[in-house]
Amino acid sequence: MGRKSRTKKETRETLSKEVPQAKLPAAPSPFLRITLVFAVLVVVFEVIAEKVVDWSALQLATASLTTFILQSTGLQVVTDGIHMTLPNAQWEIIAECTAIRAQLVFLAFILAYPASLKARALAVGAGLPFLFTVNIIRLVALGWLTALNPALASYFHDFVWQMGFLFLVIGLWLVWIERVVNSEKRPAIPA
Repeated sequence: MGRKSRTKKETRETLSKEVPQAKLPAAPSPFLRITLVFAVLVVVFEVIAEKVVDWSALQLATASLTTFILQSTGLQVVTDGIHMTLPNAQWEIIAECTAIRAQLVFLAFILAYPASLKARALAVGAGLPFLFTVNIIRLVALGWLTALNPALASYFHDFVWQMGFLFLVIGLWLVWIERVVNSEKRPAIPA
């Protein structure tokens, strides 16, 4: 009779120590989720851009607007559709010259990041026209650089502006997160 009986509580504690608890799989990190959604969107947008959409109207608008600005600033440019003749160069405004790829990457960033519909609409409504405008500025600058120094223009076209647009898209996305998305999470009046 010297044996003590265990209480229900002691039995549960003993069993919980002896039987390993099943570990639930960790939820994917927000960064991983954003990255995966972004990657999928970029692939989907690329397929759509390549196989479905006809960019000829955007190409024509880009060529016409660039020609108008270059001519207005005194550069002799002749345009036939999407073909431009500048001093020292012949250009063909292809889809990539319209900054559509940069806009689609920006759109993928916006859609992949968790935000309200209002914040996303603001990003799309302000960001896409901004990128189009910067691209026209890029083409005008390249037009003048082509007229003045064709070798340097090639370097700027192939490297400087490519890197510039990459940093611009990422920077625009980060500014949107900081100024728009995060400001929605902060109360207007501090408690």
